[in-house]
Amino acid sequence: MQYTAAGNNPFGVLTSVVAPAILTNACSVLALGTSNRLARVVDRTRVVAAELAGFEPGTSNYKDSFMQLDRLQVRAQLLLRALRLFYASIAYLPPRL
Repeated sequence: MQYTAAGNNPFGVLTSVVAPAILTNACSVLALGTSNRLARVVDRTRVVAAELAGFEPGTSNYKDSFMQLDRLQVRAQLLLRALRLFYASIAYLPPRL
């Protein structure tokens, strides 16, 4: 029996079939975890925004909460960027050999 596509290794064909499925699954798990982190950032942003509404402008609590909102915005933007890349890696279909 001769394996032309995989050389002399009979598992070469199996590897070429299974490897993309494993990589796609790994990217999906990463996307799910990143989505969960983004949801936690949204939850925390809502809590901080509600606290901010109760503070008087100019107080130290108001300034601290406002700075925390700025940091949460940066975190959300980074998570969205990562999520876009994970979705792009899931959607990418490598060329067939």
